[in-house]
Amino acid sequence: MLFLQRNWLMLVVLLPILGLGLVSALLHYAEHMMRKHGEAWHDGLTRILDIPDRYQLTLYSKGSADPTSGMGLLFIHGSPGDASNFHQQFETLFPNFLHLAYDRPGFGKSRAAQSPDNLSWHTQAAFDVIQTHPNTKWIAIGHSYGGPVAMNLAIDHPDKIIGVIQIGGAMDPSLEKVHVLQKIAGWSIVSWIIPKSFRHSNVELINLKPDLVELQKKLKQLQRPVVMLHGTDDSLVPVSNCRYMSNQLEVQQLSDLLILDIRDGWNHFIPWQNPASVHEAVRTLLSHPTIHFIHDAL
Repeated sequence: MLFLQRNWLMLVVLLPILGLGLVSALLHYAEHMMRKHGEAWHDGLTRILDIPDRYQLTLYSKGSADPTSGMGLLFIHGSPGDASNFHQQFETLFPNFLHLAYDRPGFGKSRAAQSPDNLSWHTQAAFDVIQTHPNTKWIAIGHSYGGPVAMNLAIDHPDKIIGVIQIGGAMDPSLEKVHVLQKIAGWSIVSWIIPKSFRHSNVELINLKPDLVELQKKLKQLQRPVVMLHGTDDSLVPVSNCRYMSNQLEVQQLSDLLILDIRDGWNHFIPWQNPASVHEAVRTLLSHPTIHFIHDAL
């Protein structure tokens, strides 16, 4: 007791430091395990895309596009995460489609020379990725944070994207809340102990609300069909994002472009817990009446 009375100030200082150290160790371990998992699936699939002064991206491709259709599937992972989130889609390929995934800037094996960690930045990175196959037309498949990236990419580049599949995609800005711990993690004195991927994730998720407000203004420009694959038990990105998209496109008289695929009891981790549903969503999108017209016109 005497020790506590005389050294209370030291304890007040040390306990938060010890707590931060424990959190840092746990986050570094989590990042290590994600990287270890990612390294297990991509042997022989890797390609480096170097955009000077911006980023160096690690790409993974498999399969080939049908020569007559020239179509591919672009996989955009969430936050945090990496391309290996789609490893099961690479194990069982969708026929006659090139499969292309990549580690977004700041995640996995990709590096960012500068990184504002916002939706516009990551949309540009996705565009740079698909430009490695300039004659291919793409279905953009985004999981979680990758959902709005895929949507923004389709709006900005309808000449390259024939459709979008959002898997647990975050679209409703009113649902994005910034926790006080996220703000603390952004402090310089704290952020330096946080692993790289979690630092990038924290910043882009803090920026997501204003980014989605800007994306909302662009929805009237949407020209491509969208499948929203979502689980009712998604506790990370609520299924009400689907209702938001339905309401927004109805206002813009674009309801015919939206297909909702809501799965009862499913959670947020659809790509690896329900992998076959991703191919089902591709088939659903390809059955949309505008797809053949779009492809013939491009």
